[in-house]
Formats: sequence, structure tokens, C-alpha cells
Amino acid sequence: MALGFAEKYPNKLNGLVMLHSTAFADSQEKKQGRNRSIDFVERYGVAEFVDEFISPLFFEGRKEELADSVQSVMAMGTATAKSTIVEVIKAMRDRKDRTKVLEKANFPVMYVVGRNDTALQLSIASPQFWMAKNATTHILDETGHMSMLERPKEILQILNQFLERVFVA
Repeated sequence: MALGFAEKYPNKLNGLVMLHSTAFADSQEKKQGRNRSIDFVERYGVAEFVDEFISPLFFEGRKEELADSVQSVMAMGTATAKSTIVEVIKAMRDRKDRTKVLEKANFPVMYVVGRNDTALQLSIASPQFWMAKNATTHILDETGHMSMLERPKEILQILNQFLERVFVA
């Protein structure tokens, strides 16, 4: 959504944060995976999907330590309507490539990724790190796709530093 806004209103932004996000459209393989996820939700329901989907978003080596966060996200997921989950998956599957937005960005862009993210692997995310002229990248060790819950203090510090940079500059 942020990239869509940046594409339409680039002069209204002071900066853009790509938190576990990509400007790339899904590959055919990723689209097939999303179609399988939709099929899974339709066949087995939300609770079973959440059981399969949520846990891998967190870094495997810290799951015991993060058990409360995992359970909290699972509870939110389970409370979400099936139609909402399906539509969100479709939206991710069908999003267009917005790398040109990054290449044309006249504002600072900050990327935050987890080194151990299985949902958006570092090897897939990293080519976008050099697209924006004014980019900063933070790669968090022992972190999956949920850094805001896995590393809340670090994320807050990183975001505050970025906000100070884009609003003071």
C-alpha cells in the first residue's frame, strides 16, 4: 500500500519504510504458493491455516522465547474472517511490480529485513536495496518476518532514527 501511495503521490512523502516488504511482483512460483494458500484456507478453514502459516514467520531459534507473541498473532489470525484472509492473499499475489517507484524516489527509503525471514528471503529482497538513490538497509540477525514483535526495541530505535533523519533534514 505504501508503494502504491508513493507511486501516486511521491511529492507528499518525506520517506518510505519497507519493513519486510518488497517492490517486486510475485514470481510465478510465489503466485502458485499463494494459490495453494487460498485453496488451503477454502478447504480447511482459518484456524488450520493460521496453525500452518503463523509460526514460520518467526525465527525458529527464538520461538520458545517468543511464544507469547506467536500465540497473540495466532489469536488475531484465527479471529480474522476467511474472506479477508483470502482477499489479502489475492492482493499480495496480484500486486504489480513497483521497482520504478524506488528507482524514481526523491525521498529516503529504509529497508528492514530479517536475516532468517522465510516469507521474504534476504536473497529475494536484497536486489531492491540499491534501487533508491537515498537508501538505508537494516538486516536483523536471528529475526524472521515479524521483527516488530521479535525485536521491538531495535525496530523502535531504527524507526525513530529514520524519522529524525527525514523530518529534520
